Amino acid sequence: FDLAGFSLGVVDENLMIGQDGPKNDDILIGIESSGFHSNGFSLLRKIIADYQLDLKSKVQGEELGNILLRPTNIYVSEILALKKILEINSISHITGGGFLENIPRMLNKNQKAIISHNFSDWPAGKYFEWLMEITNMPKDNLISTFNCGVGLVIAVSESDEEDALGILNQSYYAKTIGRVEERKMNEDEISFV
Repeated sequence: FDLAGFSLGVVDENLMIGQDGPKNDDILIGIESSGFHSNGFSLLRKIIADYQLDLKSKVQGEELGNILLRPTNIYVSEILALKKILEINSISHITGGGFLENIPRMLNKNQKAIISHNFSDWPAGKYFEWLMEITNMPKDNLISTFNCGVGLVIAVSESDEEDALGILNQSYYAKTIGRVEERKMNEDEISFV
């Protein structure tokens, strides 16, 4: 059987993060995921069945079953602490739909995100590299389905980048992954460099 849960919160409108969205030239900071974060499991179950993978088999020295059961990082404490020190202009939890569906939601219609992503930059990136290797799945497919090691993305002004990274790295690995720029009418909402 499957066990699922969710939470729902209420926030005063004047306390919402990113009401006006990010500003052009804002810095995008990625915060590490713990792994698959409960997303893409229909595809993962199919891969496990199709490739006859044993949940006790080792992936980067860890049992596959344990990797899949690893709890999702919850970033509430870190974001609330950060919010007391600087302004978070926008935020996106990288869930099902990966980067391609979630990051555009944090932007205004006339903006695009320029992103740099390498699996090796992220502690959980090794799991997604493994998945790509055993399935020959193109990276584009992974990026549009999974978090690929990045569980949360925030937009902050360039002047707050160093402080944000210093605070976030006390709890989770975080690094700058890109920036927000003005988007021309024909341009994609997200580009990888």
